[in-house]
Amino acid sequence: LSLAPLKVAVLSSSTDHFFKEILGFWLARVGFDASFLESDYGVIHQLVVDENSALYAFEPDVVWLFTGWRDVKLALAPGLSREEEDAQIETNVADLESLWEILQERTSAQIIQNNADAPDFRGLGNFDSIAPWGRTRALASYNAELSRRIPSGVTIFDLDYVSSLYGKCRWFDDCHWYNSKLPFTLDAAGEVAYQGARLMAAVKGKAKKCLVLDLD
Repeated sequence: LSLAPLKVAVLSSSTDHFFKEILGFWLARVGFDASFLESDYGVIHQLVVDENSALYAFEPDVVWLFTGWRDVKLALAPGLSREEEDAQIETNVADLESLWEILQERTSAQIIQNNADAPDFRGLGNFDSIAPWGRTRALASYNAELSRRIPSGVTIFDLDYVSSLYGKCRWFDDCHWYNSKLPFTLDAAGEVAYQGARLMAAVKGKAKKCLVLDLD
């Protein structure tokens, strides 16, 4: 099939083994023979910080930091001010920035970073998107700040868009999360893998281009 080799390290805070096989299929469809780093979930920081970790021995072409809304540490007490909300968002984004910097110092890999897939429940109803202590508003602010701070060599994977595209009510399954830490339902894996493969193809130069000339 003349597929180009591609080493992909998916560093996840949740269970991702079931997802990698599907991602490998979609990467083959866009021209890559993918191999994946096998790692446990919840060890993103350990793998990135330890220069002797399996991550660097693997020598990845792509590092995908597969985080979600649960990884955004927010203490959203009623009465929280906008300044306090901003400070919490700053802490979360700065933490990711430190990981990007380490990865860029130690590897030449393209880095893909998930944004936060806002959950389908709103504790405050419609007010959840307005009040500074509403999770919906805070995660939207986090996603916006993440996009503003993204450096060259790092690409945002819009997980929130993919979850909306699939359908929020079908996307989350608390039973699967508490049972085996699945970040989304099994049925959604194909959509995430398809969109992820397309993004990797684009950042690795596989995007199709068309030059249209007017020869009149």
